[in-house]
Amino acid sequence: MLRHSGHTLFASMSRATACLELSPAELSVALRGQHYLRAEVRPAVMPQRVTVEENAEVISSDNGVITFGQSSSMATHRPG
Repeated sequence: MLRHSGHTLFASMSRATACLELSPAELSVALRGQHYLRAEVRPAVMPQRVTVEENAEVISSDNGVITFGQSSSMATHRPG
């Protein structure tokens, strides 16, 4: 879970690493982690456009929560 100013920004029950680039116009997300992962991003202001990298997809976007899912044929490793 990632918090900013007491507000949850990113949450995932899967072991995941995320790279987020957020502006009022766009949210860009790259996810890495387990074979199948599901994550939520809760921005203070919903962006006009959401883009994801690789084989991730937006599952839903409502009530201020954007839910992503990713399924890969091989689990990836976190750097380091």
